[in-house]
Amino acid sequence: MVKSMTGYGEVDLVLDQTKITVEIKSINHRFLDLSIKMPRSIDKYEEQIKQLIRTYFIRGRIECYIHISDERIATQTVAVNWSLLEQYDDAIQRISKQYPDSSQALLKLLPELTDVFQIAEPDEIEEKLVRQMLDAVSSACQRVNNMREAEGSKLAEDVKCRIITVRNITAELTQMREQVKTHHYERMLERLNALLMKQGLKQDERFYYELASLAEKGDLTEELVRIQSHIAQMETLLEQPNEIGRKLDFIVQEMIREANTIGAKANDPSISEYVIELKATIEKIKEQVQNIE
Repeated sequence: MVKSMTGYGEVDLVLDQTKITVEIKSINHRFLDLSIKMPRSIDKYEEQIKQLIRTYFIRGRIECYIHISDERIATQTVAVNWSLLEQYDDAIQRISKQYPDSSQALLKLLPELTDVFQIAEPDEIEEKLVRQMLDAVSSACQRVNNMREAEGSKLAEDVKCRIITVRNITAELTQMREQVKTHHYERMLERLNALLMKQGLKQDERFYYELASLAEKGDLTEELVRIQSHIAQMETLLEQPNEIGRKLDFIVQEMIREANTIGAKANDPSISEYVIELKATIEKIKEQVQNIE
C-alpha cells in the first residue's frame, strides 16, 4: 500500500494517577529523521522509544512529544547548593568591608543567585509506567500510519490519473514522430540549399547523406519508448507494499530528462503544445511522488 509521509497521531492514556499524552507529527524528509521531546525522568528510554518508532516508519521527519502527568513523579523539590551559597556570603561580606561607600551599588550589579537554588525532579519512574508510555507511543504511531495510508491512497490515484495523461500524450507523439522527422529534414535541406547557393557551391550527394543522418538523430522514437517503459515501472511500483518513494522519484527524474530531450529534438511548432503538456504533467507527478514514503 502506498503511504504518504504526512501524518498526525495523538494518544491520551489515563491509568490510576497517571496521564500520558503522546503526540506524533510526520512530514516529508529524504530519510528517516527522529526528534523526541520528553520529560527528563524518561531520558534513559529515548533509544528504546526510537527503536519502537523505527518499526513503524521508513522515511519522513518524525517529531514525537511525550508528556507524563503523575503526582508520584511530578513533585519537584528545591535543592540548595550550600557550599556555593557560603562563598557568595563570604564575597558579599568582603565587598561591604573593603568598599563601605560603594558596596550597595556594587552588590546591585551582582547576578541573581540562580545557581544556588536548583529544581530537582525524580530520576526514575516505575517499570509499569514505562510500559504504559511505550504502549501510548505505539498507538500514536499506528494512528499516524493510518493517516499516511489514507493520504497515500489518494496520492497513488492522482499519480495513476496523470500517468494516463502521459501515456496519451506519448501515443500522440508516437503517431507524429515521422512527421516531425520529415519536417526536421526539410528545414535542414532548405538551409543547406540556401547555403550552397550563397557560397556558389555545387550540390553533392555526400551533403544529403549527412543530412539524412542528422535527421535520423532527430527521431523521437527512443525517448518515447523509454517514457513508456518508465510508465510501466511506475505502475508496477504503485502496486507494491514496500517503500517506493525514492524509486518513483528517480524514475520521474528520468522522465523529465526524456521530455526535455523530446522538446529539444522536435523543435516543431506542431507538437510544442504536446511537449509542454507532457512536461507539466510529469512535474505534477514529481510533486506528488516527493510526498510518498
